[in-house]
Amino acid sequence: MTMINTRIMKKAVMSALLLVFGVLLLEAGAFAQEAPPQVCPPDTATIKLIKYVDLTEAQRGQVVTYQIRVYNGSDTTSDDIVIEDNIPGFVDYVKGSANYQASYNPGQNKLTWNLPPLEAYQMHLLRFQVIVKDDAPDGSVIVNAAHMTSPRITYSNEVETIVIPDK
Repeated sequence: MTMINTRIMKKAVMSALLLVFGVLLLEAGAFAQEAPPQVCPPDTATIKLIKYVDLTEAQRGQVVTYQIRVYNGSDTTSDDIVIEDNIPGFVDYVKGSANYQASYNPGQNKLTWNLPPLEAYQMHLLRFQVIVKDDAPDGSVIVNAAHMTSPRITYSNEVETIVIPDK
């Protein structure tokens, strides 16, 4: 088997494993919504970003958890990965809830992660929480997106939560 065929086989196996892992989590109810991943040109599709939200509907005062999976689909280590997430309107960031020592800028209402190197075919799993504001109108849609910057790609992924009336 040639080196190119070996690389293609490794990528196919890792992609299949991540897909199965994601499906198992969704079936288990771990996260309710996943936005479909954006298709990237083959020469830039080395880092993938997939975002999940645990609630597609939430009441005022309820905590919503976001999860961002950063996956290196290449056979080399990726450095200098920076993830940014703008906290949407109608929610407040739960201080200290972000992992990987994310920094929160209250003036810009934005979280930033400067991630350690990501080895070939490995994944970082980022998490943080927000709380739905008391003045969020019923039926409002909270759209959240994460943006990744690395030397090779910028990528965005969105998920939504709808504010429902209090019980």
